[in-house]
Amino acid sequence: MPDNNCLDTTTEETCELKAFERNKYFYGKLMTVRDFEAEQRYFNQKRHLLNWLGLGVGLVCGLEVSEPKLADGKLQVKLAKGVALDCCGREIVV
Repeated sequence: MPDNNCLDTTTEETCELKAFERNKYFYGKLMTVRDFEAEQRYFNQKRHLLNWLGLGVGLVCGLEVSEPKLADGKLQVKLAKGVALDCCGREIVV
């Protein structure tokens, strides 16, 4: 199982398994910002869990790093586009 001590910078919490909270719809329900955020959070947490447990952590594709070069007294590297997963299952897209 992947490491669950990754700091979640959006909520300042560690990545832990939590019960998913799903929106409860009914006719006449007044939708607020909280309802829409809960809906997005539900699907994002499920996707992150599948990434975390199914794929693990690290590179998915791309993100190749060029040889470091020293130019004008600065160290330069080039990072190719690609996708990786952090230790919480969140996608990192470059």
